[in-house]
Amino acid sequence: PISGHEALQVDARIKAHAQKQDLDYKTAARQVYHSDIAKLEAIGEIEKSVCGFRSVSSQNL
Repeated sequence: PISGHEALQVDARIKAHAQKQDLDYKTAARQVYHSDIAKLEAIGEIEKSVCGFRSVSSQNL
């Protein structure tokens, strides 16, 4: 399992990579964590855990 705090760090790292490389979230996730299978498997959990957070924060843009 992955903590909420770690999930947000991972999520931020993936988003930054996606933005820089003009990739979608899942592609960026695979590129950032391609060598870390455990993290990659956790990304599904991360997406669930930050979904509420993301929808709240995106309304402020």
